[in-house]
Amino acid sequence: MKNVIKKYCAIPIRKYTFTNGFRHKFVIPYMNGVKTVKPLNMVPFTRQEMVDTLEREYGYEPYGQKHFEDLLTKFLEGYWSLTRFGHDIRRAWLSTLVITGQMSRDEALKVLEQPPLAEDESAALFSEVARRLEITEDELRTFHTLPECTEKFRSQKALYNAGIRLYEMLGIEKRIRK
Repeated sequence: MKNVIKKYCAIPIRKYTFTNGFRHKFVIPYMNGVKTVKPLNMVPFTRQEMVDTLEREYGYEPYGQKHFEDLLTKFLEGYWSLTRFGHDIRRAWLSTLVITGQMSRDEALKVLEQPPLAEDESAALFSEVARRLEITEDELRTFHTLPECTEKFRSQKALYNAGIRLYEMLGIEKRIRK
């Protein structure tokens, strides 16, 4: 991120705090002694129970998909990342539901067979995002069809991978990685 900003931003970013995995996984918990408490991990509940409770007690109306409560996020996750980069964010949260036994793999695959947004909804959303960005739909479409960036930037991938291996050996990192 810093490399991209340094290369393309004329104005330096001074008030944004950059952070990294080393700081969050090692410095904060082990050097600063800060413990992270995740209270929802201590309460047995399922996504469906949560939605049912919110509907019953607060009149909540589900908005169709995770993170579709916000116009820009709905656009980025339901349209842009899928049609521009082929990345379907639903795979991540459906995988979580499958792993926790809240959904079968076949059910998740059936969900993935359907597009996240209907065509007419995508078109309306595209128009609304262009309007809010104060550009024409043609300009937004131009951005959508730009060639993917093939330029290489400095990466700390090797450092992160070494850190993950070290954390796994020490028992700090418990996530399953493929």
